[in-house]
Amino acid sequence: MATYDDTIKARSLNDWLAYLERIDPSKISLGLERASTVAKRMQLNSFRNKTVVEVAGTNGKGSVCAFLSQVAFRSGIKVGMYTSPHLISFTERININNKTVSERLLCEAFCAVFSAKGDIELTYFEFTTLAALYCFAKEDVDLLILEVGLGGRLDAVNIIDADIAVITSIGLDHVDILGETTAKIAYEKVGILKSEKTLVLGVVDSEARDVIMHEAFLRDATVYQEGRSFTARYVENSNKFTFSFSLMQSNLCMISSNEIYPLPKIPRACVSVALFTALLLQKRGLNITNKAIEYALENSALPCRMQKVTINPTIYIDVAHNVPAVKNLIKTLNQIEKKGRRVCVLAMLKDKDYRGVIEACANSFDVFYIASTRGVRGLSYHKLLESLALYKEQDSIKAFDNVEDALSCALKESNALDEIIVFGSFVTAAATYKFIHTHF
Repeated sequence: MATYDDTIKARSLNDWLAYLERIDPSKISLGLERASTVAKRMQLNSFRNKTVVEVAGTNGKGSVCAFLSQVAFRSGIKVGMYTSPHLISFTERININNKTVSERLLCEAFCAVFSAKGDIELTYFEFTTLAALYCFAKEDVDLLILEVGLGGRLDAVNIIDADIAVITSIGLDHVDILGETTAKIAYEKVGILKSEKTLVLGVVDSEARDVIMHEAFLRDATVYQEGRSFTARYVENSNKFTFSFSLMQSNLCMISSNEIYPLPKIPRACVSVALFTALLLQKRGLNITNKAIEYALENSALPCRMQKVTINPTIYIDVAHNVPAVKNLIKTLNQIEKKGRRVCVLAMLKDKDYRGVIEACANSFDVFYIASTRGVRGLSYHKLLESLALYKEQDSIKAFDNVEDALSCALKESNALDEIIVFGSFVTAAATYKFIHTHF
């Protein structure tokens, strides 16, 4: 007869994912104590002889992580990257040396977490974060790049001390958990900054900046802020951009430089933060090469970030799911010459500000194909319809039970010059990604 431990070890990845999906998030409050206790049991609390970068922010986190991982890998540094959520396969969340984690190692990690937790009830994200750290320890990576899942101060990633903390941006998202002002959200995000460490800060409003600078002062931390310590300048119709930065050396002298780089593939909204962090790692002694930086600028990009997947008609997929991200999407879209109609396929989750999203994008599209999303977080298209009716005529809106039907109809009713932009959530992007790969 198989023992209990043997049964656990024999679980497949699908078994583990089914187990994780059964965890009820409403029964467990935010906090670091549970994950810290289990990490201590697994001897995962410290990566003192490694370099750790933690990336928080409302938008742009994943792109910054992908860029830094690519730079490190191309420089010959063994790097582990942890991001969330995934699009198609859970294994996308854990990346070691530019490859997604193997199912074998991931199952081993899940088994190790389960065995160590005992009667401690972990959240989905705590469980998976500990599994990622197990994988990085097992593979003995030299650089850890960890994306914060929610906020920062109480996020499971924060059980590890970051050598460099990054905050890409701050906008109103998850307000029911993080707070209803950018100042409150900034306080949560700056929680990843540790005493006497370094913070790389993107563009934020004055209220958020004041909170962050105050917390950095209390921690005796060094802050490099976009627009002050570093900035990118783009010239229209050029395939290069200029990056200017000032950096404190170990002897407390300041060095300044202007560098020319190829245009980035990651969104421009986060490229300055990503590039400066790479240069900071270089100055701190990691063997980051300029050739690797240039390669990452030209090639590093995550799927479904204004990703063009078809032409005639053109289809773009984007994971934008909050107001700041949608405003950036519209800004990017307005830089593209409009030849036909602009068509929106939109499906969101109920815990997002769908009213704000619709207000931000309603006047940028000629027609809307809205859809419901499935699951406990799913949002009915009826909610989208109510909000859209404030801005658009009824004959410019069509509603569907799922993303696939909405996209299929949009394709049938579009001509070769039209542009179809699909966004609203990672769930929406994933469904579209699968649909395109099945039908084209």
